[in-house]
Amino acid sequence: MKHVLLADQHSVMRKGIKMLLLENQIAAPDHIDEAETEQEITTLVEQKNYHFIMLDMRFPGSDFSKMMGWIQLASPSSHILIFTESAEEMYAMRCLQMGAKGFLRKASSHEQIVTAIQTVFNGEKYLSAHLSDLLLNSVSNPLLTENPFDKLSKREMEIVNQLDNGKTLKDISKILKIEYSTVNTYKRRIFEKLNVNSVLTLSRLKQSFSEDSRNF
Repeated sequence: MKHVLLADQHSVMRKGIKMLLLENQIAAPDHIDEAETEQEITTLVEQKNYHFIMLDMRFPGSDFSKMMGWIQLASPSSHILIFTESAEEMYAMRCLQMGAKGFLRKASSHEQIVTAIQTVFNGEKYLSAHLSDLLLNSVSNPLLTENPFDKLSKREMEIVNQLDNGKTLKDISKILKIEYSTVNTYKRRIFEKLNVNSVLTLSRLKQSFSEDSRNF
């Protein structure tokens, strides 16, 4: 049997998903591990080669982008399914771009959850019907679903998050270990791409796309 990691800060959610795995004979009990903090995820991933990781986006004090990047480096063969309350419109495509094989809302039906788990467990990509519709609409009319933050690179998005959290350019320079002038260049480029002229405007734009924006 292949090793599975269920990473969610809520034990009830982990237990429920574990029952689904067992009921559908997707994994054996002794091959399913659980993590409720970023530190537990890091420790377990360093110890085992996980075939399948079901990962929430929300962990207190955690930078999800960095955590995804680290998992990709530490365990590139892991099939990751994002299981979260966060909006598909805001986060699904970015998660897929970061290496996840699927994105699923926690409000999904029992059948959808089982289908998503089995699909990603088998190494295939999972898209909900809603997300598939969004992608089709964006192809025929990009303005319907365009998210301005999709224009940003991973590094630019990291700086957006830091600015949104009230960090100064000097703070960001220390946190990301890059030159102050480089941070300033990134900030100017971000403002141009998003057509904003202040951090306040940037934060309002970010908030308008999702009330969960600070968790990404």
